Amino acid sequence: MSIRASWSVLVLTGLLLAGGVASAQEAGSQPWLHVQVTAEEDGAENVSVNVPLSAAEPMLALVPHRILSDGQLSLAGRDVPLNIGAMRDLWRALTEVGDTEFVTVDGEDETVRIARVGDQITVQVEDRDEEGNETVEVQLPIVVVDALLSGDGDTLNVRAAVERLGELRGDIVRVTEEERRIRIWIDEVASQ
Repeated sequence: MSIRASWSVLVLTGLLLAGGVASAQEAGSQPWLHVQVTAEEDGAENVSVNVPLSAAEPMLALVPHRILSDGQLSLAGRDVPLNIGAMRDLWRALTEVGDTEFVTVDGEDETVRIARVGDQITVQVEDRDEEGNETVEVQLPIVVVDALLSGDGDTLNVRAAVERLGELRGDIVRVTEEERRIRIWIDEVASQ
């Protein structure tokens, strides 16, 4: 998997988290989103980002209304080759199956595995090429995808997905490359 693909995973996670509000504050605990990028090459910089999920609501105002309205991401009329209705149908069918491995690609330079394990959808990608080894692990709770697909018509309910994330704790994304490590997780600690 290329660096571009790794950053795409990070951007997707960031967009998902930027679209709504957290609800765990009601229980007296404030969930924090952490992104940590650790570079192991000489002269490289390490990056740590710590953001309370409650900051997602003010961030919502930064997204143009034509893209995101009331926490709903509308794909209608856009040049996006996704059929949300078909995605909902596929998701319903997949969640009824139980624990199973949906996709396995085992190539000379890359291994991809997508599976349901308990209440998680796991995506594991191992890339082995002349540039080195890279591993991407994404753990997406089923309740988050359920919430995302709870919108009407051609909309994704980003706000509901973020609310569900606010109820969860632990790792969401891990990327391991030859010279860099990326970790995204949620907990109640303001700093790393």
